Amino acid sequence: MRTTKRYLQNLLPLLLILIWACETPLEISDKAEVSSLDSDLIALAKPTDGDKVGNNLSFPVIWSDGVVKPLRGTYGTPQFDGLFFTADGYDWYVQNDDLNTWQAASVNAVTEVGYESPVVVSSIDWGDNLESKAWPFGAQVRVETVLYKTLSTPMDAYTMQIEDPSVSGLAEVWGTNGVIYPSSEATVYSGTAKLVIQQLLKERDDPTLTTTWDPVLSQWTGDIGSPLFESGVWNAVDGPSGYSAEINVQGKVIYGYNWVTRRTAAGPGDYRITFVLDPNSIVTYNTDFDSNTIIVLKEEEEEEVVIQEEPDLAGGVAIIDAVNNLTYMDVRLTLKSGSGKPGGGDGNKGNGGGKPDDGGKGQKGN
Repeated sequence: MRTTKRYLQNLLPLLLILIWACETPLEISDKAEVSSLDSDLIALAKPTDGDKVGNNLSFPVIWSDGVVKPLRGTYGTPQFDGLFFTADGYDWYVQNDDLNTWQAASVNAVTEVGYESPVVVSSIDWGDNLESKAWPFGAQVRVETVLYKTLSTPMDAYTMQIEDPSVSGLAEVWGTNGVIYPSSEATVYSGTAKLVIQQLLKERDDPTLTTTWDPVLSQWTGDIGSPLFESGVWNAVDGPSGYSAEINVQGKVIYGYNWVTRRTAAGPGDYRITFVLDPNSIVTYNTDFDSNTIIVLKEEEEEEVVIQEEPDLAGGVAIIDAVNNLTYMDVRLTLKSGSGKPGGGDGNKGNGGGKPDDGGKGQKGN
């Protein structure tokens, strides 16, 4: 039985936050379908406003290019005086509370003596929603990418717990019991990260589809249109229209973008979303993919048959191009009626789903 305890001294700030949230609803079309957006994500470089505080770092991070972002709290000096919930015999102190602060380990790879240069990314994790199914044109889709590095020397991480596993999205509540453990992995933050979205001029499964990456322009050429969206994290654009690095409610550094397809897509069709470590950025380059970098696969193999039966509505397949230090995914936007193929054919109705195999140069993850 999970019970939530609240300190009386925190009741007023909580009510103020709830009032603020009710007064500032997410502006979307009545006809738009929305993926699971995490409103608890915060831009690392953006200071907090008023009573709204950011998430604490719970999972270690490597600042691979020497760009170090501000974090809440002080490493080695946690503070647990705020809201908490009780589960499994522990009190779990929640994120987004100004009286709860903690900080996992982090390292600046540029200034750390003896650290490898460049930092080689071990694995790449794309958001589940892009891999699971096609999305209807007009939807607001969350685009997330996480870079991981396998560590030879573990780094400190905080044990995290969700209050109610049946709740997801905006209502998720995560906290820590303060227990530190040695993590064999860390996320990697590179200040050279860039996101590019382009529409394919042929269907994604067309065997004649030909595209070539142009490292000077930082975009694909060939059977593909000009970028509909392109932005690097160094541009520091705040808000839903920008591309940034964030700490999610679980306390992990991720790259995120809210893709409002009705604004930045031409209509139903196939789109290539590219995450690239761009040597043209203003940040000194010190991060690489190599032949050993892999795509992290989710534990959803039991749904692979669904993808094979309904390929028109399947999610994207993540591919690595280590030579150009990029990873991309071809995703499909369908008609609102559920038609699979972009040209308006009947397609196969349904939600698709499942986890595609890694079709790129990288190997499969665990």
